[in-house]
Amino acid sequence: MTDNTIYQHDRKKSLPWVTLIAALLVLVLAFAAVLFPDSGGYNLQGVFLVFDGPHSGPERQELFESICSVLEDASGQSMNLVVVNKTSEFFKEAQKGVDFVLCPDGLALQLAQDDFGLLVCGRRKLPDNLRPRGVVVSRADMSEVKQPWMNHARRTVFGDSLSLVSLGSVNSQADLSLCSFGPDPYDHRPVLHALRLGAFDFACVRQWDADSFFRSGLLDPKEWIVKDHTDPVPDLVVMASRKIPLVERLKWADSLALLGRSGENSEDPSLKSQNIHHLIEQLGAVGLTGFNILLEPDFELVRRKFSGDWPPEGK
Repeated sequence: MTDNTIYQHDRKKSLPWVTLIAALLVLVLAFAAVLFPDSGGYNLQGVFLVFDGPHSGPERQELFESICSVLEDASGQSMNLVVVNKTSEFFKEAQKGVDFVLCPDGLALQLAQDDFGLLVCGRRKLPDNLRPRGVVVSRADMSEVKQPWMNHARRTVFGDSLSLVSLGSVNSQADLSLCSFGPDPYDHRPVLHALRLGAFDFACVRQWDADSFFRSGLLDPKEWIVKDHTDPVPDLVVMASRKIPLVERLKWADSLALLGRSGENSEDPSLKSQNIHHLIEQLGAVGLTGFNILLEPDFELVRRKFSGDWPPEGK
Protein backbone atom coordinates (compact mmCIF):
# COMPACT_ATOMS: atom_id res chain seq x y z
CA MET A 1 0.00 0.00 0.00
CA THR A 2 1.51 3.33 -1.05
CA ASP A 3 1.30 6.56 0.94
CA ASN A 4 -1.23 7.90 -1.57
CA THR A 5 -3.56 4.93 -1.18
CA ILE A 6 -6.15 5.12 1.56
CA TYR A 7 -7.67 1.69 1.07
CA GLN A 8 -9.46 -0.34 -1.53
CA HIS A 9 -12.56 -2.53 -1.36
CA ASP A 10 -13.05 -5.54 -3.58
CA ARG A 11 -16.11 -4.57 -5.62
CA LYS A 12 -17.89 -6.64 -8.28
CA LYS A 13 -19.06 -4.60 -11.22
CA SER A 14 -22.78 -4.81 -11.80
CA LEU A 15 -23.73 -6.68 -14.92
CA PRO A 16 -25.95 -4.90 -17.48
CA TRP A 17 -28.56 -7.63 -17.27
CA VAL A 18 -29.07 -6.93 -13.56
CA THR A 19 -30.33 -3.45 -14.40
CA LEU A 20 -32.49 -4.86 -17.20
CA ILE A 21 -34.08 -7.45 -14.90
CA ALA A 22 -34.78 -4.78 -12.28
CA ALA A 23 -36.48 -2.61 -14.90
CA LEU A 24 -38.58 -5.55 -16.12
CA LEU A 25 -39.63 -6.34 -12.56
CA VAL A 26 -40.85 -2.79 -12.10
CA LEU A 27 -42.90 -3.06 -15.30
CA VAL A 28 -44.36 -6.42 -14.27
CA LEU A 29 -45.33 -5.09 -10.85
CA ALA A 30 -46.84 -1.98 -12.38
CA PHE A 31 -48.96 -3.98 -14.85
CA ALA A 32 -50.02 -6.36 -12.07
CA ALA A 33 -51.11 -3.42 -9.95
CA VAL A 34 -53.23 -2.03 -12.79
CA LEU A 35 -54.74 -5.34 -13.86
CA PHE A 36 -55.33 -6.69 -10.36
CA PRO A 37 -55.85 -3.75 -8.03
CA ASP A 38 -56.62 -4.30 -4.39
CA SER A 39 -60.29 -3.45 -4.07
CA GLY A 40 -60.41 -3.78 -0.30
CA GLY A 41 -61.06 -0.08 0.08
CA TYR A 42 -58.32 0.32 2.69
CA ASN A 43 -58.51 3.48 4.78
CA LEU A 44 -55.17 4.86 5.89
CA GLN A 45 -54.47 4.83 9.62
CA GLY A 46 -52.76 8.20 9.36
CA VAL A 47 -49.58 7.09 11.19
CA PHE A 48 -45.92 7.38 10.12
CA LEU A 49 -43.70 5.37 12.49
CA VAL A 50 -39.98 6.22 12.74
CA PHE A 51 -37.16 4.56 14.66
CA ASP A 52 -34.43 6.98 15.69
CA GLY A 53 -31.36 7.02 17.90
CA PRO A 54 -31.85 8.32 21.45
CA HIS A 55 -29.68 11.44 21.01
CA SER A 56 -30.15 12.47 17.38
CA GLY A 57 -31.00 16.16 17.78
CA PRO A 58 -33.47 18.61 16.20
CA GLU A 59 -32.12 18.26 12.65
CA ARG A 60 -33.18 14.62 12.56
CA GLN A 61 -36.65 15.53 13.85
CA GLU A 62 -37.01 18.10 11.06
CA LEU A 63 -36.10 15.44 8.52
CA PHE A 64 -38.76 13.07 9.80
CA GLU A 65 -41.33 15.85 9.74
CA SER A 66 -40.37 16.65 6.14
CA ILE A 67 -40.76 13.02 5.04
CA CYS A 68 -44.08 12.95 6.85
CA SER A 69 -45.25 16.03 4.90
CA VAL A 70 -44.31 14.44 1.56
CA LEU A 71 -46.13 11.23 2.51
CA GLU A 72 -49.16 13.32 3.39
CA ASP A 73 -49.04 14.92 -0.06
CA ALA A 74 -48.68 11.56 -1.79
CA SER A 75 -51.46 9.84 0.13
CA GLY A 76 -53.85 12.75 0.56
CA GLN A 77 -54.11 11.80 4.24
CA SER A 78 -52.85 13.72 7.25
CA MET A 79 -50.15 11.77 9.09
CA ASN A 80 -49.34 11.53 12.77
CA LEU A 81 -45.55 11.27 13.18
CA VAL A 82 -44.56 8.77 15.89
CA VAL A 83 -40.83 8.65 16.72
CA VAL A 84 -39.47 5.97 19.06
CA ASN A 85 -35.95 4.95 20.09
CA LYS A 86 -36.58 1.63 21.82
CA THR A 87 -37.19 -1.59 19.93
CA SER A 88 -39.94 -2.67 22.29
CA GLU A 89 -41.84 0.56 21.62
CA PHE A 90 -41.18 0.25 17.90
CA PHE A 91 -42.81 -3.17 17.56
CA LYS A 92 -45.62 -2.22 19.91
CA GLU A 93 -46.50 0.78 17.74
CA ALA A 94 -46.15 -1.23 14.52
CA GLN A 95 -48.65 -3.79 15.80
CA LYS A 96 -51.21 -1.06 16.49
CA GLY A 97 -51.46 -0.39 12.77
CA VAL A 98 -49.37 2.16 10.84
CA ASP A 99 -49.22 3.19 7.19
CA PHE A 100 -45.52 3.98 6.77
CA VAL A 101 -42.35 3.00 8.64
CA LEU A 102 -38.83 4.40 8.49
CA CYS A 103 -36.17 2.30 10.22
CA PRO A 104 -32.78 0.55 9.87
CA ASP A 105 -32.82 -2.51 7.63
CA GLY A 106 -32.19 -4.87 10.55
CA LEU A 107 -35.41 -3.77 12.23
CA ALA A 108 -37.27 -3.99 8.91
CA LEU A 109 -36.35 -7.69 8.69
CA GLN A 110 -38.09 -8.27 12.01
CA LEU A 111 -41.38 -6.66 11.03
CA ALA A 112 -44.15 -9.07 10.05
CA GLN A 113 -43.49 -9.96 6.44
CA ASP A 114 -47.21 -10.17 5.64
CA ASP A 115 -47.92 -6.74 7.12
CA PHE A 116 -45.33 -4.48 5.48
CA GLY A 117 -43.84 -4.10 2.00
CA LEU A 118 -40.82 -2.10 0.88
CA LEU A 119 -41.02 1.31 -0.73
CA VAL A 120 -37.49 2.74 -0.93
CA CYS A 121 -34.02 2.66 0.61
CA GLY A 122 -31.64 5.57 1.14
CA ARG A 123 -29.47 7.01 -1.64
CA ARG A 124 -26.15 8.83 -1.20
CA LYS A 125 -24.52 11.33 -3.54
CA LEU A 126 -22.15 10.12 -6.22
CA PRO A 127 -19.89 8.18 -6.11
CA ASP A 128 -21.45 6.75 -2.93
CA ASN A 129 -24.88 6.26 -4.51
CA LEU A 130 -24.90 2.48 -4.15
CA ARG A 131 -25.80 0.60 -1.00
CA PRO A 132 -23.16 0.58 1.71
CA ARG A 133 -21.12 -2.38 2.84
CA GLY A 134 -20.31 -3.07 6.44
CA VAL A 135 -16.56 -2.83 7.07
CA VAL A 136 -14.21 -3.64 9.91
CA VAL A 137 -11.68 -0.92 10.71
CA SER A 138 -8.76 -2.32 12.71
CA ARG A 139 -5.24 -1.43 13.75
CA ALA A 140 -2.76 -2.32 11.02
CA ASP A 141 -0.69 -4.51 13.35
CA MET A 142 -3.84 -6.56 14.13
CA SER A 143 -5.07 -6.90 10.55
CA GLU A 144 -4.89 -10.70 10.55
CA VAL A 145 -7.37 -11.09 13.40
CA LYS A 146 -10.60 -12.74 12.29
CA GLN A 147 -13.92 -12.31 14.07
CA PRO A 148 -12.54 -9.83 16.64
CA TRP A 149 -15.93 -9.84 18.40
CA MET A 150 -15.03 -13.41 19.43
CA ASN A 151 -11.28 -13.12 20.02
CA HIS A 152 -10.99 -9.49 21.22
CA ALA A 153 -14.52 -8.75 22.39
CA ARG A 154 -13.67 -6.03 24.90
CA ARG A 155 -11.69 -4.16 22.24
CA THR A 156 -14.43 -4.43 19.60
CA VAL A 157 -17.21 -1.92 19.02
CA PHE A 158 -20.15 -2.10 16.61
CA GLY A 159 -21.56 1.01 14.98
CA ASP A 160 -25.00 0.14 16.38
CA SER A 161 -27.07 -2.88 17.32
CA LEU A 162 -29.83 -2.68 14.70
CA SER A 163 -28.38 -2.34 11.19
CA LEU A 164 -26.94 -4.92 8.83
CA VAL A 165 -23.83 -2.82 8.07
CA SER A 166 -22.96 -3.21 11.73
CA LEU A 167 -24.01 -6.74 12.66
CA GLY A 168 -25.00 -8.39 9.39
CA SER A 169 -22.22 -10.94 9.16
CA VAL A 170 -22.15 -11.88 12.86
CA ASN A 171 -23.63 -15.31 13.50
CA SER A 172 -26.64 -15.43 15.79
CA GLN A 173 -24.80 -17.85 18.09
CA ALA A 174 -22.03 -15.35 18.82
CA ASP A 175 -21.82 -14.02 22.37
CA LEU A 176 -21.52 -10.24 22.10
CA SER A 177 -22.02 -9.48 25.78
CA LEU A 178 -18.46 -8.15 26.14
CA CYS A 179 -18.59 -6.01 22.99
CA SER A 180 -19.68 -2.37 22.83
CA PHE A 181 -22.30 -0.71 20.60
CA GLY A 182 -22.77 2.80 19.26
CA PRO A 183 -26.00 4.72 19.94
CA ASP A 184 -27.13 5.68 16.42
CA PRO A 185 -28.04 3.29 13.57
CA TYR A 186 -27.78 6.15 11.04
CA ASP A 187 -24.43 7.59 12.16
CA HIS A 188 -21.37 5.54 13.11
CA ARG A 189 -19.02 8.49 13.53
CA PRO A 190 -19.20 8.47 17.36
CA VAL A 191 -17.89 4.91 17.32
CA LEU A 192 -15.06 5.83 14.95
CA HIS A 193 -14.03 8.73 17.17
CA ALA A 194 -13.81 6.31 20.12
CA LEU A 195 -11.73 3.98 17.94
CA ARG A 196 -9.20 6.58 16.85
CA LEU A 197 -8.85 7.90 20.42
CA GLY A 198 -7.77 4.47 21.67
CA ALA A 199 -10.90 3.06 23.29
CA PHE A 200 -11.06 0.16 20.81
CA ASP A 201 -8.91 -1.74 18.32
CA PHE A 202 -11.75 -2.89 16.01
CA ALA A 203 -14.90 -1.16 14.77
CA CYS A 204 -17.64 -2.74 12.62
CA VAL A 205 -19.20 0.24 10.88
CA ARG A 206 -20.87 1.65 7.76
CA GLN A 207 -18.49 1.90 4.83
CA TRP A 208 -19.32 5.56 4.11
CA ASP A 209 -18.65 6.66 7.67
CA ALA A 210 -15.26 4.97 7.55
CA ASP A 211 -14.57 6.55 4.15
CA SER A 212 -15.21 10.03 5.54
CA PHE A 213 -12.74 9.52 8.41
CA PHE A 214 -9.97 8.44 6.04
CA ARG A 215 -10.66 11.25 3.58
CA SER A 216 -10.59 13.87 6.34
CA GLY A 217 -7.38 12.51 7.87
CA LEU A 218 -9.00 11.44 11.14
CA LEU A 219 -7.77 7.90 10.47
CA ASP A 220 -4.23 7.36 9.15
CA PRO A 221 -4.04 4.58 6.50
CA LYS A 222 -0.58 3.70 7.83
CA GLU A 223 -2.09 2.86 11.22
CA TRP A 224 -5.55 1.56 10.28
CA ILE A 225 -6.80 -0.91 7.68
CA VAL A 226 -10.28 -1.68 6.36
CA LYS A 227 -11.82 -5.01 5.38
CA ASP A 228 -15.29 -5.75 4.04
CA HIS A 229 -17.64 -7.03 6.71
CA THR A 230 -20.86 -7.56 4.70
CA ASP A 231 -22.16 -7.46 1.16
CA PRO A 232 -24.01 -4.23 0.22
CA VAL A 233 -27.17 -3.84 2.30
CA PRO A 234 -30.25 -1.56 2.05
CA ASP A 235 -29.41 0.41 5.25
CA LEU A 236 -32.18 2.98 5.92
CA VAL A 237 -35.54 1.88 4.49
CA VAL A 238 -39.08 3.21 4.18
CA MET A 239 -41.86 0.61 4.28
CA ALA A 240 -45.62 0.72 3.76
CA SER A 241 -48.55 -1.34 4.99
CA ARG A 242 -49.45 -4.17 2.65
CA LYS A 243 -53.08 -3.23 3.18
CA ILE A 244 -52.42 -0.25 0.92
CA PRO A 245 -53.14 -1.21 -2.72
CA LEU A 246 -50.02 -2.19 -4.64
CA VAL A 247 -50.61 0.39 -7.35
CA GLU A 248 -50.52 3.13 -4.69
CA ARG A 249 -47.35 1.80 -3.11
CA LEU A 250 -45.64 1.69 -6.50
CA LYS A 251 -46.71 5.24 -7.26
CA TRP A 252 -45.41 6.56 -3.94
CA ALA A 253 -42.13 4.65 -4.27
CA ASP A 254 -41.61 6.17 -7.71
CA SER A 255 -42.30 9.68 -6.38
CA LEU A 256 -39.82 9.26 -3.52
CA ALA A 257 -37.17 7.81 -5.84
CA LEU A 258 -37.30 10.91 -8.07
CA LEU A 259 -36.60 13.34 -5.25
CA GLY A 260 -33.30 15.13 -5.62
CA ARG A 261 -32.28 13.54 -8.91
CA SER A 262 -30.78 16.23 -11.13
CA GLY A 263 -32.15 16.35 -14.64
CA GLU A 264 -35.20 14.28 -13.75
CA ASN A 265 -38.73 15.43 -13.12
CA SER A 266 -39.26 15.27 -9.36
CA GLU A 267 -42.21 17.64 -9.46
CA ASP A 268 -44.91 15.04 -9.01
CA PRO A 269 -48.16 16.99 -9.31
CA SER A 270 -49.46 15.27 -6.17
CA LEU A 271 -46.53 16.61 -4.13
CA LYS A 272 -46.17 20.19 -2.95
CA SER A 273 -42.93 21.68 -4.24
CA GLN A 274 -42.10 23.42 -0.95
CA ASN A 275 -42.33 20.11 0.89
CA ILE A 276 -40.13 18.42 -1.74
CA HIS A 277 -37.40 21.06 -1.54
CA HIS A 278 -37.49 21.17 2.24
CA LEU A 279 -37.10 17.39 2.41
CA ILE A 280 -34.16 17.42 0.00
CA GLU A 281 -32.45 20.04 2.16
CA GLN A 282 -33.04 17.98 5.31
CA LEU A 283 -31.81 14.62 3.98
CA GLY A 284 -28.24 15.47 4.92
CA ALA A 285 -29.17 14.83 8.56
CA VAL A 286 -28.70 11.12 7.81
CA GLY A 287 -26.19 11.54 4.98
CA LEU A 288 -28.71 11.00 2.18
CA THR A 289 -29.45 12.81 -1.07
CA GLY A 290 -32.63 10.90 -1.89
CA PHE A 291 -34.09 7.41 -2.21
CA ASN A 292 -33.90 4.38 -4.51
CA ILE A 293 -36.75 1.99 -5.25
CA LEU A 294 -36.29 -1.26 -3.34
CA LEU A 295 -37.98 -4.14 -5.13
CA GLU A 296 -39.64 -6.92 -3.15
CA PRO A 297 -37.58 -9.71 -4.79
CA ASP A 298 -34.43 -7.76 -3.97
CA PHE A 299 -35.35 -7.39 -0.30
CA GLU A 300 -36.30 -11.06 -0.12
CA LEU A 301 -32.73 -11.88 -1.13
CA VAL A 302 -31.56 -9.77 1.80
CA ARG A 303 -34.06 -11.53 4.07
CA ARG A 304 -32.86 -14.99 3.05
CA LYS A 305 -29.24 -14.00 3.53
CA PHE A 306 -29.50 -12.32 6.93
CA SER A 307 -32.79 -13.06 8.66
CA GLY A 308 -32.41 -15.56 11.47
CA ASP A 309 -28.61 -15.69 11.28
CA TRP A 310 -27.54 -12.50 13.00
CA PRO A 311 -28.09 -11.07 16.51
CA PRO A 312 -30.94 -8.60 15.79
CA GLU A 313 -30.56 -6.46 18.90
CA GLY A 314 -26.88 -6.84 19.67
CA LYS A 315 -27.09 -6.85 23.43
